[in-house]
Amino acid sequence: MLVVWLPDYQRRQRLKDGLERHYKAFREDCIRIMLMVADGTYSAEVPKMLIEQQEFRRYFDEKVTPDKTRWHEFQNKLDEHYLRELLTRMEIFRDEVTFVLNNTDIPKDQPFEFLKRLSAAIYSMKDVTVGYDESKPLASFLWNVFAGWDWIEGYRKEDIIRKMIDAI
Repeated sequence: MLVVWLPDYQRRQRLKDGLERHYKAFREDCIRIMLMVADGTYSAEVPKMLIEQQEFRRYFDEKVTPDKTRWHEFQNKLDEHYLRELLTRMEIFRDEVTFVLNNTDIPKDQPFEFLKRLSAAIYSMKDVTVGYDESKPLASFLWNVFAGWDWIEGYRKEDIIRKMIDAI
């Protein structure tokens, strides 16, 4: 029994570890892009700090003008170049999620179904174009992922994607 179980367990752990690394890289890369769009520049330590949802939320919810937050600045300043960069990072992460879904037996239904929905949500963003109204679905998706917003629960205390990866 151990002869069969151990290799499967080790394979699942490798895939899980790889997905965790890709998720962290995805978050950092997207945060760098969002910072460039919103602020035009950033210091090297800021993206690592903003990986945590509460810090991301605090930073991007900060007022930069009396009537606009940094998140509004990001939405208003998003151009074709940075949109393509974000969509590329999302597609790379989606490919990793799909690879894990196709190459490991996820023993629990909740993480399996969640990762399938996440993959579908990312796929649905592939044709987003520049423009405040046109990019609203993307901005909403990004806020959900990076700030931890959920329409039912409100702001989550923990990163749901990280939690589902941990459950693999």
